[in-house]
Amino acid sequence: MHSGIQVNRSNVHYLMPIGAPAAPSRFSRHGPAPTFDAAVSWPQQMNPREYALQMKMHFLLSIIAAATVHEAAHVLCARWLGVRVKRLCLSWTGMYLVRESGTEVQNLAITLAGPLANLVLSGAFVLTPWLGMAAIEFSLVNFALGLLNMLPLGSLDGNRALQVLLQQRAATD
Repeated sequence: MHSGIQVNRSNVHYLMPIGAPAAPSRFSRHGPAPTFDAAVSWPQQMNPREYALQMKMHFLLSIIAAATVHEAAHVLCARWLGVRVKRLCLSWTGMYLVRESGTEVQNLAITLAGPLANLVLSGAFVLTPWLGMAAIEFSLVNFALGLLNMLPLGSLDGNRALQVLLQQRAATD
């Protein structure tokens, strides 16, 4: 027995696009607030492959933006503290900063500026869910980058901060 509902394949939406209005929200009497996804115009119909490709692009752009913010925080902090920045470089391991050495306090502040900028940006974007899924993804990428860089491993900022703190402790003993 046929239910009487005819489904035309051209009218079926595979997945809800990111930022598409859903059910009315508690923030508005007239429905959900408009959402804005950065650099992407979502079509009305999207197959799963297009959706996956656009999600990968969001993720890649989030990583690039988060790494740029991270290094910009190092540069701005160094300049604010009066430490000369020689150059900002890009290698296969990522971006890094070449600068003059400052005092121990300056070195610690410059080292922690990058991860702290990522964590602050993560907190700011997680508080703005009405910006859409891209904002939440950007928040998560910033959080992961901030925490990862605080690990005391290899050439990460956490290891540099630990070295500065150990030097300060050795100098006071």
